[in-house]
Amino acid sequence: RMGDSKEAVRMHTVECLFRLLHPPTGNIVSPMAIAMLILRHISPRDENGAQLYGGDSPAGIAKGGASGGKGAATGWLCRIGALRDLCKEYWKVMVFQPGTKHPGEWLRLKDGLVHGDPTVRHESARLFALVCKMHLKCVGDDEAQRPYREAWVQELPKD
Repeated sequence: RMGDSKEAVRMHTVECLFRLLHPPTGNIVSPMAIAMLILRHISPRDENGAQLYGGDSPAGIAKGGASGGKGAATGWLCRIGALRDLCKEYWKVMVFQPGTKHPGEWLRLKDGLVHGDPTVRHESARLFALVCKMHLKCVGDDEAQRPYREAWVQELPKD
């Protein structure tokens, strides 16, 4: 429902997900679990890594994905906004493997970097940079983080 055309539906969906983080369910459900759920629905893939729902080509993703048009951009922006809120509000528990050289599930944001909507591209890049900084904060100063940041950037699409 995060890709719904009605803003009220999108906002209610996000509120429901965030409500899961409050007790008593918050004792079971972690912010990282919610983030992974959202990430896996940004760009759904099967077990082999192939994109589901017709397997969009890079050109199809650039035009907005399987559903195309403004609806696809709206869904992306809603999901990115929810992920950003999770990262900012629960930053202490959002880092699964501090100091890792691979973005893991966060690499799914790469599809947003080639999206046809410039706002989606911009917000995807901002979220990827935020998550990268969160994961590398424990490594040390900027000079110590440089090889790790470069490794994260190498994982992104070249174009």
